[in-house]
Amino acid sequence: MGFWSPAVLVGDAKRHGVRGREPEHDSLHARRRGDPDWARTGSRAVIERLILAGALDGFGVPCRTLLWELGGLRTSAGELDLAVPLPPLDLATLTPWELRRQEEQVLGLSVGDHAFGALRSWLARQGLASSRALRRVADGSRVATAGVLVVRQSPPTAKGHVFLTLEDEHGLIDVILRSRVAERVRAILEGSAVLRVVGMLQRADGVQSILAWHVEPLWIPGGATQPD
Repeated sequence: MGFWSPAVLVGDAKRHGVRGREPEHDSLHARRRGDPDWARTGSRAVIERLILAGALDGFGVPCRTLLWELGGLRTSAGELDLAVPLPPLDLATLTPWELRRQEEQVLGLSVGDHAFGALRSWLARQGLASSRALRRVADGSRVATAGVLVVRQSPPTAKGHVFLTLEDEHGLIDVILRSRVAERVRAILEGSAVLRVVGMLQRADGVQSILAWHVEPLWIPGGATQPD
């Protein structure tokens, strides 16, 4: 599709009722049932990436626990058959945001639910409207919203203007930055995966966008910032 990344196309498909599937889910289950030493199906690095991508979620074991246990398994026939005792650990469960981001880092996209769905109550308390809520806002209103940055454009003919597309669990949000604002937040745009935007909602010829005057990274609940 050229302009849109696979991640954006998958997100749009999900919003239209198309259900995504995790990679290799059925074949991995079959292998595990038929071979107790199922870890020999690939190198340690491959298995680690499959865990991070969510391909082993169907086993009902948390991702961090699987990664910990992987350290004690033989993953190739050439390894010595030595038991590596691993003490049990009470590992913190990954948040929906962390799960989505690690899946994206491995696959380049996420087939699961958008992480903003789990954050929506918190986002609403911060006064951040969803893309769905923005459709009901009057033209010319001041708005604040947030989303994952999926597109950034700065056409040579735009006189320094920058055009952004953010994504949340309901859809896409178009944002326009005038040249002075774009220059002021250049470092933020280059280093932040998720943005909070404040500006004026505008509609022209059936197209909705936000003319933004403030852009900053969105800080995710739990004491941690967004991943890079």
